[in-house]
Amino acid sequence: NIGKKIKVSRGKKYGFTRADLINFDDKEIPLVDLGFGISQLLPIIIKTTLIAYDNQVSYNDLLDFKKSTLLIEEPETNLHPKLQSKLAEFFIDASCRFNIQFIVETHSEYLIYKLQKYIGKGVIKSKDIALYYLNHPNDIKIGNKLKYVNRVDIQEDGSIDYEKYFGRGFFDEQTDLKLSLLNIQRNRFIELFEKTKEKFQSADNTLSEEKQFEKLSDEIDNHFNKLNYIEYERLIKLERYASKIDTSKTLKYLATGKYLLVNLDDSADFSPAIIQYGRATEYEMTGWVNDFKASLSPTDKTNWCNNFNPQIRTVINAIDNTILKNGNIKIGSSLGNLGLIVPYILKNSINSNNNDYMFGNIIQIFEFIYYISPTKDAINNYTSVDLLNAFVSYLRNRWNSYAIAEVLFCEFREIKNIRNNAAHGGATKKSRLEAKDYIDKVEAIFKCL
Repeated sequence: NIGKKIKVSRGKKYGFTRADLINFDDKEIPLVDLGFGISQLLPIIIKTTLIAYDNQVSYNDLLDFKKSTLLIEEPETNLHPKLQSKLAEFFIDASCRFNIQFIVETHSEYLIYKLQKYIGKGVIKSKDIALYYLNHPNDIKIGNKLKYVNRVDIQEDGSIDYEKYFGRGFFDEQTDLKLSLLNIQRNRFIELFEKTKEKFQSADNTLSEEKQFEKLSDEIDNHFNKLNYIEYERLIKLERYASKIDTSKTLKYLATGKYLLVNLDDSADFSPAIIQYGRATEYEMTGWVNDFKASLSPTDKTNWCNNFNPQIRTVINAIDNTILKNGNIKIGSSLGNLGLIVPYILKNSINSNNNDYMFGNIIQIFEFIYYISPTKDAINNYTSVDLLNAFVSYLRNRWNSYAIAEVLFCEFREIKNIRNNAAHGGATKKSRLEAKDYIDKVEAIFKCL
């Protein structure tokens, strides 16, 4: 992928030989103007070609190649990491095509990683490659290593026992540097997060709880815009509920929440992990309301909303131990401390052009459906309210088991309250155990999708 071909010409004036690379735009670029790595790579390609050309033989009109050997010293010098890994492809290809044995002295991790990959994939066998590592003489003297030259055993899946053969300072160096940087970024994030929470505790803070939460969420997002959490996205995608969640924001919130759970120090505040999983739940629930809203015909939407008030009042009036006042229902002891529920939230959401709904509002829809479900009252329940009944029918299609889903509706309020508590400035620090317990609750809901 470095270009189409090499053009070699001799200058008429001074007789110098000039070499140009013809790139994929058909432009001629002098080799002296290219990166030093390319000028080192081209001789390897050309020398391999010449060896193949000189060693070709013909048997009964079939082309074959005599065995040959090419020694190469540090081909990775000044070469881009991608081209270093492609060298492995080149060596394998040339060896198979032209019967050339390559003896390569290298410090390139990328070249070795690529060879391991092709062994693991079965492109070549481990016996086709001999890998030797030369230990430092001091390691032999002090007994850290038994011998100066080690033949490295590469397993058929491509794996190598790095610690056994390479010791400290080769393959582990990149990992150590990455871990160091991760620790610095993590500690910086914790510091900023805690400062932001402290600011919310100050007397002059006038931000609402919802605004406080938005600020903290922004702080978390700013942190993850700089980090690579793709491995945690992969883990979430392996979950059996992954196909039923939104593939963008929810996946990001779940992946970053799991990232925080794994990577924060035990002494840190695990509130951000709780916040991320809470955001995932809120985003999914908002999606359910929006999807249902989008599925309604204009006629049904108008009729159901017009009939909603008298239908819901009939149900409420028939329920013992409830009071309807200013659009709120005061629920009796059957649901403990749930307090007030607004039964008109689903209707308001359907009539609104706004696609953002507060977590608490959405939860009230589910609480109310649970409270007036047929399992609690076989006669006076949501089946007599067209809009609510249609929403429940929609939910039945989303959930693997709606019976389990109704039981989980009670968990939504706790999930919301814990998340808000984690975000609030005056809240105490959350431990890893508390965050894990919260994450388990959220995943229990998603696993029923």
